[in-house]
Amino acid sequence: MLEALVAHLLHLAPLQGPVGKRLAVGLQDPATIARPYINLHPVGDLRSYTLDGEAAVKSARVQLDIWADTATEALALGHDLSAALSGASVTVAGIRFKGIFLEGGRGMTGARTQGLAPLSGWSFDIRFKWEVA
Repeated sequence: MLEALVAHLLHLAPLQGPVGKRLAVGLQDPATIARPYINLHPVGDLRSYTLDGEAAVKSARVQLDIWADTATEALALGHDLSAALSGASVTVAGIRFKGIFLEGGRGMTGARTQGLAPLSGWSFDIRFKWEVA
């Protein structure tokens, strides 16, 4: 499911120019990667059950962290990405996302190594229902 989510995100218009392919599950080294970039962190994978076993539709939550050189850049990219994701229903790579919903949003500041200026970030959670298509 995460591979399908990454594929969907990489094809969204807001990421075509500024982010390109700099999107990863987990952390990327801020000293070696160009900005802006995005890190995804799975934070919840809820399973539902019936008396017959596990339900086909699952629910998941992923934290999406956008890192940029300025807070303005991170916030603008977060706004554009939020608009492109909000309420989306799409099938990608054999996974049907039955609805993508945004939860919260918060600014972040991150340290950089080698005496470089700190990064600015914007983070929000996305919750979605999904099933194998």
